[in-house]
Amino acid sequence: MNRKDLEALQLAMQQAREPPDGRGEQIDNMLKKREWFYVARFASAHCQCRALRLRPWELPPVWVGVGDDPEAEKLWKRMKDLGVSKYDPDPVRACEQAEAALGVQVP
Repeated sequence: MNRKDLEALQLAMQQAREPPDGRGEQIDNMLKKREWFYVARFASAHCQCRALRLRPWELPPVWVGVGDDPEAEKLWKRMKDLGVSKYDPDPVRACEQAEAALGVQVP
């Protein structure tokens, strides 16, 4: 795991604990029984689902490769091309920031 992924997972853990969802107790309980990476990836998926307003059958980018969702794969490709971590809690915002920093014009 690289530094960018670690920072994105740490941010996801922090954001998942905050309102409106405030899953701190759930995360703490999960950490008692599971490895940190598993719980952090759960937090990342939770934050991505919230940020992207996904339906229950839609996958967040963090789960690309686990299931089949063309929209998730498309977003993941955009993230990868821009150097955005797969675990970023708000992938569209992170992509937009990366595009702005690169001076990329998105139609």
